[in-house]
Amino acid sequence: MNDNILEDWQIIKSVINICVSGNGQSYFLWNNALAYYKKLNHLFEDIKSDTPKDYLYPCFITLCSATLEYSLNLIYALYCFRHFEYEDYHSHLKPYRKKHFKEKLAEFPYIISEGKLIVNEDSQNIKSLYELIKKRNGLLHNSEKLQTLDVPDINASIVNGKLVIPSENSQIRILLSAEDNIIDSITKGDCIRIGNAIFSFYEQVMLPYVNDDVLNICDFIKSHDSIQ
Repeated sequence: MNDNILEDWQIIKSVINICVSGNGQSYFLWNNALAYYKKLNHLFEDIKSDTPKDYLYPCFITLCSATLEYSLNLIYALYCFRHFEYEDYHSHLKPYRKKHFKEKLAEFPYIISEGKLIVNEDSQNIKSLYELIKKRNGLLHNSEKLQTLDVPDINASIVNGKLVIPSENSQIRILLSAEDNIIDSITKGDCIRIGNAIFSFYEQVMLPYVNDDVLNICDFIKSHDSIQ
């Protein structure tokens, strides 16, 4: 993908509901999703270049997850905008916004299609987006983990209030093991796989739904009937 393609794939910046009878509320819903995808694409192109830029990998995961969550929030917002009046919009949208990140992704086709469509759990692209969410959570909510270690018996004793260690045990070796920190474990391959998935999501899901109010069966979405 490149910026020229993104220019051709414009997401509408707002939708509007106009009341012409004079006794109702007119309102519009603005979005800036395209800005997220453009910036993400610029970062993606830098990562795909031949010069190693490992410091960009966690940045990409962070921006990628922000872009995906913004996209999902927009999908739910548009659904409520298109189906409910202004006075009811926020009350219907609130429970969708409060869902955990992975739930937002896993449940949106079923909600938007009112039970006709579901997420295609067999899709490698969906698996990559789930991987993105897992890495994002690990990266942004990381903390050190308390671990135990095995110390050999060195036959130490207390003599006259002092610790006495046999000379043959005056030096001991302790093996410590620890898993890589999430910020060091993200690779270029991870970013390329996840990047390809989110730009496919943009093309296959975001564009038809935002622009045309259509949720198509695609790599990310399948018919609910297909699991019967």
